[in-house]
Amino acid sequence: MEAHNKDKYFKSDKILNAINKLFVSLQDYEKKEINQNLHQVIDEIIEKMKEDTFFKKVFQRKLFGGSFYKGTKIGVPEEFDIDIIIKLPINYEDIKISICEHKGFINIHSGLNPNNLINPKMDREVLKLLDNSMYIDQNKFRSWMESIVTITIHNLPKKGNKYLLKINNTEYMIRVIKSGPAFTFEIEFMNGKKINVDLVPVLEFSKNIPHMSNLSEFKILKKQNWFAIPKPITINKQKHICWRTCFYEQEKEILSKNGQIKQIIRLMKKLRDTKNWNNIASYYIETIALNLLQKDSLFGKGSCTLSFMKMLRSMHSTLIHQCLPYYWNNDFNLLYKLNLIEIRNISNQLRRIIEHIDRSIENDPYIIAKCILNEEEYNQLYFELNKPPSETENNENSICMII
Repeated sequence: MEAHNKDKYFKSDKILNAINKLFVSLQDYEKKEINQNLHQVIDEIIEKMKEDTFFKKVFQRKLFGGSFYKGTKIGVPEEFDIDIIIKLPINYEDIKISICEHKGFINIHSGLNPNNLINPKMDREVLKLLDNSMYIDQNKFRSWMESIVTITIHNLPKKGNKYLLKINNTEYMIRVIKSGPAFTFEIEFMNGKKINVDLVPVLEFSKNIPHMSNLSEFKILKKQNWFAIPKPITINKQKHICWRTCFYEQEKEILSKNGQIKQIIRLMKKLRDTKNWNNIASYYIETIALNLLQKDSLFGKGSCTLSFMKMLRSMHSTLIHQCLPYYWNNDFNLLYKLNLIEIRNISNQLRRIIEHIDRSIENDPYIIAKCILNEEEYNQLYFELNKPPSETENNENSICMII
Protein backbone atom coordinates (compact mmCIF):
# COMPACT_ATOMS: atom_id res chain seq x y z
CA MET A 1 0.00 0.00 0.00
CA GLU A 2 1.29 3.52 -0.87
CA ALA A 3 2.64 5.62 2.00
CA HIS A 4 -0.09 8.28 1.72
CA ASN A 5 -2.78 5.60 2.15
CA LYS A 6 -1.31 4.91 5.59
CA ASP A 7 -1.66 8.53 6.74
CA LYS A 8 -4.88 7.85 8.68
CA TYR A 9 -2.92 5.61 11.05
CA PHE A 10 -0.53 8.45 11.93
CA LYS A 11 -3.13 10.91 13.21
CA SER A 12 -2.76 10.14 16.93
CA ASP A 13 0.13 11.84 18.71
CA LYS A 14 -0.34 10.00 22.03
CA ILE A 15 2.79 7.86 21.64
CA LEU A 16 5.14 10.58 20.35
CA ASN A 17 3.94 13.06 22.97
CA ALA A 18 4.75 10.52 25.68
CA ILE A 19 8.20 9.85 24.20
CA ASN A 20 8.88 13.56 24.06
CA LYS A 21 7.83 14.07 27.68
CA LEU A 22 9.65 11.06 29.14
CA PHE A 23 12.87 10.86 27.12
CA VAL A 24 13.41 13.93 24.94
CA SER A 25 12.34 17.23 26.52
CA LEU A 26 14.60 18.93 29.05
CA GLN A 27 13.31 19.52 32.56
CA ASP A 28 12.85 23.13 33.70
CA TYR A 29 15.12 22.66 36.73
CA GLU A 30 17.93 21.50 34.41
CA LYS A 31 17.56 24.61 32.24
CA LYS A 32 17.49 26.89 35.28
CA GLU A 33 20.64 25.41 36.86
CA ILE A 34 22.58 25.61 33.61
CA ASN A 35 21.55 29.17 32.81
CA GLN A 36 22.34 30.49 36.28
CA ASN A 37 25.85 29.05 36.31
CA LEU A 38 26.76 29.31 32.64
CA HIS A 39 25.88 32.96 32.18
CA GLN A 40 27.87 34.21 35.14
CA VAL A 41 30.94 32.10 34.27
CA ILE A 42 31.04 33.32 30.66
CA ASP A 43 30.41 36.93 31.70
CA GLU A 44 33.31 36.75 34.16
CA ILE A 45 35.68 35.19 31.62
CA ILE A 46 34.81 37.81 28.98
CA GLU A 47 35.40 40.61 31.49
CA LYS A 48 38.85 39.22 32.17
CA MET A 49 39.51 38.90 28.42
CA LYS A 50 38.77 42.63 28.12
CA GLU A 51 42.03 43.32 29.93
CA ASP A 52 43.42 43.00 26.40
CA THR A 53 42.95 46.49 24.91
CA PHE A 54 42.31 45.36 21.33
CA PHE A 55 39.82 42.69 22.36
CA LYS A 56 37.94 45.22 24.50
CA LYS A 57 37.74 47.50 21.46
CA VAL A 58 36.41 44.88 19.01
CA PHE A 59 34.19 42.74 21.27
CA GLN A 60 30.51 43.43 20.57
CA ARG A 61 28.42 40.85 22.40
CA LYS A 62 28.05 37.18 23.17
CA LEU A 63 25.40 34.93 21.66
CA PHE A 64 24.30 31.75 23.38
CA GLY A 65 23.83 29.38 20.47
CA GLY A 66 23.68 25.68 19.73
CA SER A 67 20.74 23.29 20.01
CA PHE A 68 20.10 24.07 23.71
CA TYR A 69 19.06 27.64 22.90
CA LYS A 70 17.45 26.65 19.60
CA GLY A 71 15.08 24.37 21.48
CA THR A 72 16.22 21.23 19.66
CA LYS A 73 18.48 19.76 22.35
CA ILE A 74 17.80 16.27 23.69
CA GLY A 75 19.20 14.51 26.72
CA VAL A 76 21.10 16.02 29.61
CA PRO A 77 22.42 19.50 28.67
CA GLU A 78 26.19 19.07 28.77
CA GLU A 79 27.42 20.88 25.63
CA PHE A 80 26.88 24.52 24.72
CA ASP A 81 27.96 26.89 21.94
CA ILE A 82 28.71 30.54 22.66
CA ASP A 83 29.61 32.93 19.85
CA ILE A 84 31.98 35.78 20.66
CA ILE A 85 30.93 38.42 18.16
CA ILE A 86 33.75 40.64 16.92
CA LYS A 87 33.59 43.87 14.92
CA LEU A 88 36.96 44.90 13.54
CA PRO A 89 37.81 48.65 13.62
CA ILE A 90 37.65 49.09 9.84
CA ASN A 91 35.12 50.68 7.51
CA TYR A 92 32.62 47.87 6.83
CA GLU A 93 31.38 49.73 3.74
CA ASP A 94 34.77 49.04 2.15
CA ILE A 95 34.65 45.32 2.91
CA LYS A 96 34.20 43.10 -0.15
CA ILE A 97 32.57 39.69 0.32
CA SER A 98 32.94 37.12 -2.43
CA ILE A 99 32.10 33.46 -2.86
CA CYS A 100 34.94 31.10 -2.03
CA GLU A 101 35.84 28.31 -4.46
CA HIS A 102 34.53 25.93 -1.82
CA LYS A 103 30.74 26.25 -1.79
CA GLY A 104 29.19 27.42 1.46
CA PHE A 105 32.28 29.49 2.29
CA ILE A 106 33.18 33.10 1.55
CA ASN A 107 36.24 35.33 1.26
CA ILE A 108 36.33 38.63 3.16
CA HIS A 109 38.54 41.43 1.83
CA SER A 110 39.19 44.06 4.49
CA GLY A 111 39.25 47.03 2.09
CA LEU A 112 42.38 48.28 3.87
CA ASN A 113 45.29 49.85 2.03
CA PRO A 114 48.53 49.17 3.97
CA ASN A 115 50.06 52.31 2.43
CA ASN A 116 47.24 54.55 3.64
CA LEU A 117 46.39 53.73 7.25
CA ILE A 118 43.85 56.08 8.84
CA ASN A 119 44.47 54.97 12.42
CA PRO A 120 48.01 53.54 12.33
CA LYS A 121 48.02 52.08 15.86
CA MET A 122 44.67 50.30 15.56
CA ASP A 123 45.14 49.41 11.91
CA ARG A 124 48.42 47.69 12.74
CA GLU A 125 46.50 45.42 15.09
CA VAL A 126 44.06 44.63 12.29
CA LEU A 127 46.90 43.98 9.83
CA LYS A 128 48.07 41.14 12.08
CA LEU A 129 44.81 39.37 11.18
CA LEU A 130 45.18 39.81 7.40
CA ASP A 131 47.11 37.98 4.69
CA ASN A 132 49.37 39.72 2.18
CA SER A 133 46.41 40.51 -0.08
CA MET A 134 44.48 42.18 2.75
CA TYR A 135 41.96 39.33 3.15
CA ILE A 136 40.94 38.47 6.70
CA ASP A 137 42.90 35.34 7.56
CA GLN A 138 40.86 32.85 9.59
CA ASN A 139 43.99 31.11 10.89
CA LYS A 140 45.40 34.36 12.26
CA PHE A 141 41.98 35.30 13.63
CA ARG A 142 41.68 32.03 15.55
CA SER A 143 45.27 32.25 16.79
CA TRP A 144 44.66 35.78 18.06
CA MET A 145 41.57 34.67 19.98
CA GLU A 146 43.36 31.58 21.28
CA SER A 147 46.17 33.70 22.70
CA ILE A 148 43.71 35.92 24.59
CA VAL A 149 41.80 32.93 25.98
CA THR A 150 45.03 31.21 27.01
CA ILE A 151 46.39 34.28 28.81
CA THR A 152 43.05 34.87 30.54
CA ILE A 153 42.79 31.32 31.86
CA HIS A 154 46.46 31.05 32.82
CA ASN A 155 46.10 34.18 34.95
CA LEU A 156 43.62 32.31 37.17
CA PRO A 157 44.86 30.40 40.24
CA LYS A 158 45.82 26.85 39.31
CA LYS A 159 44.52 23.84 41.22
CA GLY A 160 45.91 20.54 39.98
CA ASN A 161 45.54 20.49 36.18
CA LYS A 162 42.62 22.94 36.25
CA TYR A 163 42.07 26.62 36.94
CA LEU A 164 39.95 28.10 39.70
CA LEU A 165 37.38 30.79 38.92
CA LYS A 166 35.69 32.25 41.99
CA ILE A 167 32.53 34.34 41.63
CA ASN A 168 31.21 35.67 44.94
CA ASN A 169 31.08 32.50 47.10
CA THR A 170 30.87 30.05 44.20
CA GLU A 171 33.90 28.23 42.84
CA TYR A 172 34.24 26.76 39.34
CA MET A 173 37.03 24.57 38.04
CA ILE A 174 37.94 25.29 34.41
CA ARG A 175 39.95 23.43 31.80
CA VAL A 176 40.39 24.63 28.21
CA ILE A 177 40.54 22.26 25.22
CA LYS A 178 41.08 23.79 21.77
CA SER A 179 39.07 22.20 18.96
CA GLY A 180 38.43 23.47 15.43
CA PRO A 181 37.22 27.08 15.28
CA ALA A 182 36.12 26.87 18.91
CA PHE A 183 37.83 26.70 22.28
CA THR A 184 36.12 24.17 24.50
CA PHE A 185 35.82 25.05 28.17
CA GLU A 186 35.18 22.22 30.57
CA ILE A 187 33.45 23.87 33.51
CA GLU A 188 32.93 21.96 36.75
CA PHE A 189 30.29 23.23 39.17
CA MET A 190 30.60 22.95 42.94
CA ASN A 191 28.18 19.99 42.93
CA GLY A 192 30.54 18.08 40.62
CA LYS A 193 28.45 18.54 37.45
CA LYS A 194 30.54 19.21 34.34
CA ILE A 195 29.59 20.95 31.11
CA ASN A 196 31.53 21.71 27.94
CA VAL A 197 31.25 25.14 26.35
CA ASP A 198 32.49 25.92 22.85
CA LEU A 199 33.64 29.53 22.69
CA VAL A 200 33.54 30.50 18.98
CA PRO A 201 34.94 33.81 17.67
CA VAL A 202 32.81 35.12 14.78
CA LEU A 203 32.48 38.18 12.56
CA GLU A 204 29.07 39.77 12.05
CA PHE A 205 27.81 41.31 8.80
CA SER A 206 24.66 42.88 7.39
CA LYS A 207 25.62 42.79 3.71
CA ASN A 208 23.83 40.40 1.36
CA ILE A 209 25.83 37.35 0.39
CA PRO A 210 26.35 36.73 -3.34
CA HIS A 211 24.36 33.77 -4.76
CA MET A 212 22.42 33.25 -1.54
CA SER A 213 19.59 30.69 -1.63
CA ASN A 214 16.24 31.50 0.03
CA LEU A 215 16.99 35.22 -0.14
CA SER A 216 13.28 36.07 -0.14
CA GLU A 217 12.84 34.07 3.08
CA PHE A 218 15.85 35.83 4.62
CA LYS A 219 14.54 39.34 3.89
CA ILE A 220 11.26 38.87 5.77
CA LEU A 221 12.97 37.68 8.96
CA LYS A 222 13.51 40.00 11.91
CA LYS A 223 17.21 39.20 12.19
CA GLN A 224 19.14 40.48 9.16
CA ASN A 225 22.71 40.11 10.38
CA TRP A 226 24.64 36.92 9.73
CA PHE A 227 27.96 35.51 10.87
CA ALA A 228 31.22 34.36 9.34
CA ILE A 229 32.92 31.53 11.25
CA PRO A 230 36.63 30.63 10.96
CA LYS A 231 35.90 26.95 10.32
CA PRO A 232 39.00 25.15 8.99
CA ILE A 233 38.74 23.34 5.66
CA THR A 234 41.34 21.15 3.95
CA ILE A 235 40.34 21.02 0.28
CA ASN A 236 41.00 24.56 -0.93
CA LYS A 237 44.31 26.17 -1.89
CA GLN A 238 43.23 29.47 -0.32
CA LYS A 239 41.80 27.79 2.76
CA HIS A 240 43.21 30.41 5.14
CA ILE A 241 40.79 33.04 3.76
CA CYS A 242 37.70 30.79 3.53
CA TRP A 243 35.02 31.52 6.13
CA ARG A 244 31.88 29.46 6.73
CA THR A 245 28.61 31.38 6.66
CA CYS A 246 26.30 30.99 9.64
CA PHE A 247 22.63 31.97 9.97
CA TYR A 248 21.95 30.74 13.49
CA GLU A 249 19.58 33.55 14.49
CA GLN A 250 17.56 33.20 11.27
CA GLU A 251 17.26 29.43 11.69
CA LYS A 252 16.20 29.88 15.29
CA GLU A 253 13.53 32.36 14.18
CA ILE A 254 12.18 30.02 11.48
CA LEU A 255 11.97 27.11 13.93
CA SER A 256 10.28 29.32 16.53
CA LYS A 257 7.51 30.08 14.03
CA ASN A 258 7.01 26.36 13.53
CA GLY A 259 7.08 25.04 17.09
CA GLN A 260 6.06 21.49 16.21
CA ILE A 261 9.16 21.17 14.01
CA LYS A 262 11.42 21.42 17.04
CA GLN A 263 9.71 18.43 18.64
CA ILE A 264 10.11 16.44 15.40
CA ILE A 265 13.81 17.34 15.22
CA ARG A 266 14.30 16.19 18.81
CA LEU A 267 12.56 12.89 18.06
CA MET A 268 14.77 12.36 15.01
CA LYS A 269 17.85 13.01 17.14
CA LYS A 270 16.59 10.48 19.65
CA LEU A 271 16.22 7.89 16.88
CA ARG A 272 19.74 8.71 15.66
CA ASP A 273 21.21 8.26 19.14
CA THR A 274 19.34 5.00 19.72
CA LYS A 275 20.66 3.60 16.42
CA ASN A 276 24.18 5.01 16.98
CA TRP A 277 24.22 6.92 13.69
CA ASN A 278 27.13 8.98 14.93
CA ASN A 279 27.93 10.46 11.51
CA ILE A 280 24.55 12.17 11.29
CA ALA A 281 25.24 15.57 12.83
CA SER A 282 22.45 17.42 14.61
CA TYR A 283 22.76 20.22 12.06
CA TYR A 284 22.06 17.76 9.23
CA ILE A 285 18.76 16.82 10.89
CA GLU A 286 17.83 20.47 11.40
CA THR A 287 18.67 21.26 7.77
CA ILE A 288 16.52 18.39 6.51
CA ALA A 289 13.64 19.89 8.50
CA LEU A 290 14.27 23.41 7.14
CA ASN A 291 14.40 22.13 3.56
CA LEU A 292 11.21 20.13 4.09
CA LEU A 293 9.45 23.25 5.38
CA GLN A 294 10.24 24.89 2.04
CA LYS A 295 8.86 22.00 -0.01
CA ASP A 296 5.81 20.95 2.02
CA SER A 297 3.41 23.59 3.34
CA LEU A 298 1.69 20.97 5.51
CA PHE A 299 4.89 19.80 7.23
CA GLY A 300 4.72 20.62 10.93
CA LYS A 301 0.97 21.21 10.86
CA GLY A 302 -1.69 18.90 12.19
CA SER A 303 -0.47 15.51 13.35
CA CYS A 304 3.06 15.51 14.74
CA THR A 305 3.27 11.77 14.04
CA LEU A 306 2.47 12.26 10.37
CA SER A 307 5.09 15.03 10.12
CA PHE A 308 7.60 12.76 11.84
CA MET A 309 7.01 10.14 9.14
CA LYS A 310 7.50 12.80 6.46
CA MET A 311 10.78 13.71 8.12
CA LEU A 312 11.81 10.06 8.25
CA ARG A 313 11.12 9.62 4.52
CA SER A 314 12.88 12.89 3.68
CA MET A 315 15.98 11.82 5.60
CA HIS A 316 15.98 8.50 3.76
CA SER A 317 15.67 10.27 0.39
CA THR A 318 18.50 12.64 1.36
CA LEU A 319 20.84 9.75 2.14
CA ILE A 320 19.81 7.79 -0.97
CA HIS A 321 20.84 10.75 -3.13
CA GLN A 322 23.87 11.40 -0.90
CA CYS A 323 23.09 15.10 -1.02
CA LEU A 324 21.87 17.52 1.64
CA PRO A 325 21.70 21.09 0.28
CA TYR A 326 22.69 23.79 2.75
CA TYR A 327 19.51 25.82 3.36
CA TRP A 328 21.23 29.13 2.57
CA ASN A 329 23.26 27.87 -0.42
CA ASN A 330 21.70 24.98 -2.31
CA ASP A 331 24.95 24.36 -4.21
CA PHE A 332 26.70 23.33 -0.99
CA ASN A 333 26.24 19.65 -0.09
CA LEU A 334 26.60 19.30 3.68
CA LEU A 335 27.30 15.58 3.29
CA TYR A 336 30.44 16.13 1.20
CA LYS A 337 32.75 14.76 3.92
CA LEU A 338 30.73 11.68 4.86
CA ASN A 339 31.86 8.19 3.96
CA LEU A 340 29.62 6.88 1.17
CA ILE A 341 29.56 3.38 2.61
CA GLU A 342 28.38 4.75 5.96
CA ILE A 343 25.68 6.82 4.22
CA ARG A 344 24.50 3.73 2.36
CA ASN A 345 24.37 1.66 5.55
CA ILE A 346 22.27 4.24 7.38
CA SER A 347 19.94 4.72 4.39
CA ASN A 348 19.37 0.96 4.27
CA GLN A 349 18.53 0.93 7.97
CA LEU A 350 16.12 3.82 7.45
CA ARG A 351 14.44 2.01 4.56
CA ARG A 352 13.89 -1.05 6.75
CA ILE A 353 12.53 1.10 9.59
CA ILE A 354 10.07 2.89 7.31
CA GLU A 355 8.91 -0.36 5.72
CA HIS A 356 8.52 -1.96 9.16
CA ILE A 357 6.43 0.96 10.41
CA ASP A 358 4.24 1.00 7.29
CA ARG A 359 3.61 -2.74 7.56
CA SER A 360 2.82 -2.67 11.27
CA ILE A 361 1.18 0.65 12.10
CA GLU A 362 -2.37 -0.54 11.36
CA ASN A 363 -2.21 -3.19 14.08
CA ASP A 364 0.56 -1.91 16.35
CA PRO A 365 0.25 1.72 17.54
CA TYR A 366 3.55 1.35 19.43
CA ILE A 367 5.64 0.48 16.38
CA ILE A 368 7.23 3.95 16.07
CA ALA A 369 8.16 3.86 19.76
CA LYS A 370 9.85 0.50 19.24
CA CYS A 371 12.03 2.11 16.56
CA ILE A 372 12.89 5.31 18.44
CA LEU A 373 13.55 3.88 21.91
CA ASN A 374 15.82 1.20 23.26
CA GLU A 375 14.24 -1.82 24.96
CA GLU A 376 14.42 -0.43 28.49
CA GLU A 377 12.92 2.90 27.46
CA TYR A 378 10.17 1.19 25.48
CA ASN A 379 9.19 -0.92 28.50
CA GLN A 380 9.04 2.21 30.64
CA LEU A 381 6.90 3.99 28.06
CA TYR A 382 4.50 1.07 27.74
CA PHE A 383 4.18 0.84 31.52
CA GLU A 384 3.48 4.58 31.87
CA LEU A 385 0.83 4.57 29.15
CA ASN A 386 -0.93 1.50 30.49
CA LYS A 387 -1.12 2.29 34.19
CA PRO A 388 -4.50 1.76 35.84
CA PRO A 389 -6.18 5.15 36.44
CA SER A 390 -6.17 4.61 40.22
CA GLU A 391 -2.39 3.99 40.22
CA THR A 392 -1.77 7.13 38.20
CA GLU A 393 -3.88 9.19 40.60
CA ASN A 394 -2.07 7.75 43.64
CA ASN A 395 1.30 8.56 42.08
CA GLU A 396 0.22 12.11 41.36
CA ASN A 397 -0.96 12.52 44.97
CA SER A 398 2.33 11.15 46.25
CA ILE A 399 4.28 13.57 44.11
CA CYS A 400 2.22 16.49 45.38
CA MET A 401 2.82 15.42 48.99
CA ILE A 402 6.58 15.22 48.44
CA ILE A 403 6.67 18.66 46.88
